[in-house]
Amino acid sequence: MGTTPSHFPTKSKKTGVIISKSTLDVPSSSLITESICDSDDDYDSLRVSSLLSKSATPTTRFKRRTKIQSIDNMGFDTQKHSKRAYSQSPSPNHFNKEKFEKVGKNEKVDFFKKSKRSTSARDSLRNSLRNSPKSTPSPQIPETFIQNALDLIHSEKMSVVFDTEIDGWDARELNAHICGLKNVLFLIFIPNEHPLGFYSKDIIPLSTQFECTHVTSSNTFIFSVDETGDIKTYFSNSNSQRSFTLHSNEEKNFLFTCYAAFWITSNAKIYPHNAAFKTFPKLPEVFSSLKRSGTDCSKFVVVQLSDAL
Repeated sequence: MGTTPSHFPTKSKKTGVIISKSTLDVPSSSLITESICDSDDDYDSLRVSSLLSKSATPTTRFKRRTKIQSIDNMGFDTQKHSKRAYSQSPSPNHFNKEKFEKVGKNEKVDFFKKSKRSTSARDSLRNSLRNSPKSTPSPQIPETFIQNALDLIHSEKMSVVFDTEIDGWDARELNAHICGLKNVLFLIFIPNEHPLGFYSKDIIPLSTQFECTHVTSSNTFIFSVDETGDIKTYFSNSNSQRSFTLHSNEEKNFLFTCYAAFWITSNAKIYPHNAAFKTFPKLPEVFSSLKRSGTDCSKFVVVQLSDAL
């Protein structure tokens, strides 16, 4: 199958010692031997015997074998975390040892890196309200918005439950994160415009696989956020308690629909509803900039407020 490149490590069948060549450390004619030790005692004994041996060379190295930490003892509670937080390892049966151990390096890979939602509520919201370096710039929401939103809904805590930069523009993912919640804020970021939002008070029902679910709420409104963090609200003049539409889990085109106001598609575009200005008088200026052919969104974030009165 060809010769092994000089920079690739090889393993001796008899001794189990890893041998590698490197033109960076020593001349190509020399060999670096690395002996991987299973325990501290083996490491100490082999290291001492090597130093005392006349045949030892400066290129003889000994390393402790990296200890592999199992999923069960990592303190990761799957009941309290989103499935996206451990999507890189679908189940313990698919545990990939190579992810935790790198050849020639005595280190572990942080397999379960903390997501934005695993930080504190305020830090999590700040992270989600920042612009992504890859996304189209849009006016950021000042930190004063956090307290203003808490005061508006009479809440004490808030947390980000969905962020398209983490979860993608997928209806199934959105449903998985918001069903069963109440007191929810939906934030839409539009390039070169102030953010637009929507609030729904009552519990969001479970979604279905093939049909849309029309969610109702006793308190719902559209809001806008200006450069100072102030929130302006816009209420519907309709007697209907329709709040928004929860699209089916199999939906591939639509992500979210606010009743008689707008809808967001899975290709990150927002479209105004024909009856928006009739249903919600004096809508914010951002609505006037929405194109019927679709306007790009840079981000869509869902925030839950708890301890509401």
